[in-house]
Amino acid sequence: MSKPGEGQLRLPNFNEFTRGVLGSLAAVLEVVSKSEGDRERLQRKIADAFPNIKNTPPAQRLNRANNVLIGMDQCGLFDLKTSRLTDLGRTLLAVPDDAQRHRDFARHLLQNHHGLELLLAARAIQDRRDQVSKKSIRDEMRRRGFFLTTNAVDPGKMRQWLEAAGVIDDAWKINETQVTALTGGVSPGVLEQWRSLTRPQRALVATMRRLTPPEVEQEAPWLDGGHVRKLCETNHGHGTLPEDSLRREVIDHLVEADWVESEGTGRGRGGKIGRLRLTSTAMRITAELPVELPSGIPAEIPPTIRRKMNQPIGEIWDELFSKNTTVKGLALEVLAARLAQDLGLRPVRFRERSRATGGAEVDLIADGLHLHYSRWLFQCKNTPSSPVALAALAKEVGMAMLLKAHVIVLVSTGRFARTVREHANRLAEGTPLQAVLIDRSVLDDYRNGGGSRLVDFFADRAGETLIAKQPQLRATQDSDTDS
Repeated sequence: MSKPGEGQLRLPNFNEFTRGVLGSLAAVLEVVSKSEGDRERLQRKIADAFPNIKNTPPAQRLNRANNVLIGMDQCGLFDLKTSRLTDLGRTLLAVPDDAQRHRDFARHLLQNHHGLELLLAARAIQDRRDQVSKKSIRDEMRRRGFFLTTNAVDPGKMRQWLEAAGVIDDAWKINETQVTALTGGVSPGVLEQWRSLTRPQRALVATMRRLTPPEVEQEAPWLDGGHVRKLCETNHGHGTLPEDSLRREVIDHLVEADWVESEGTGRGRGGKIGRLRLTSTAMRITAELPVELPSGIPAEIPPTIRRKMNQPIGEIWDELFSKNTTVKGLALEVLAARLAQDLGLRPVRFRERSRATGGAEVDLIADGLHLHYSRWLFQCKNTPSSPVALAALAKEVGMAMLLKAHVIVLVSTGRFARTVREHANRLAEGTPLQAVLIDRSVLDDYRNGGGSRLVDFFADRAGETLIAKQPQLRATQDSDTDS
């Protein structure tokens, strides 16, 4: 059996390696450099050098000092096996300016220890107009594929080191200019835009970056589109780019998003591609941007939905009643994703059309990883003026059986017919399934009160389901007695 969190992303375990305990980076690096190679001596020197440790009971001092070394090891500054500073630790110690030392360390945390992911998590919470707290930042990091224990405080400890470099303040306000300067142009906003592209779009831009000389300071050179296409297929796999819709599905979107410029047409197979070059905006990014998404971001979620996942719920609600059918349809899908997210679920896949579903459509499939695994199906209906009929729930029951789901969530911007509620009750009483019905009144409460209201609603429904399913257990006990 695998250990908890095995295979998941993690922040460093900072332990006692914090600004609150040590003050500055230079101080602890200096102490360690003078006693390298002797672990016990290092612990004594650290315990004596820092008042926050020295003023604790004697039995705890050496243990806390050792925890400083463990945290430094986690951050790549110290090697526990040799009890010596790493090359990075020595390099930072040699920096003559304390402010620059903290900036260099912040760059290391951002680029090598998921610091950018932490900033993205904070930004996502703020974009939803929620408050960044210990709990909300832990929840958001978990949604992004990170393993954090119930009371993990490493996000806050990393924030403190980033604050020393002017990257963020104690209210989690991000200085995007400073982040951009430290990361080769990759601010949280840029990284979010990059991830909102499809894989073919990211692959094409990455290929163009490889073909563009890094020393170019002004306009990027024009590249032959046919050559770019062939190299992209070579580097990222045959079939990465669409055969007949490259311009419509990839190039036009990149032009609109200000990553690529396009002009003219060429001859032969690449004739419709013409010439391509990176925009000045793309050229300002000197760091490498990965084509593949991190493990915590489901690749199946369409980019159009992913980029709106952190939209305030009030704006999503307004778009549900737009006169534009495209806007209205997208808002309904975003609503499904937000409902799942605010319930602590992991949105996995939209518009499931496959042999498994017999060609039918499911708005959203989500995974629950609480005390046990569960699969949830969400179906959203934008029907403010007419009740949702029984056929809608019957269809989802069929989908649940095919996809081996446990919970059906049927959502309506209006109301449900009486027969739908009756059938949902019978499902709870007679089957392993649970159907939760969210109508306009529940959505109004969610819009006004946020995710906590939604969680309260589901907790109440879970209690009702528990009562409804009790006869199932009694029937099993009676059957055992009869036998």
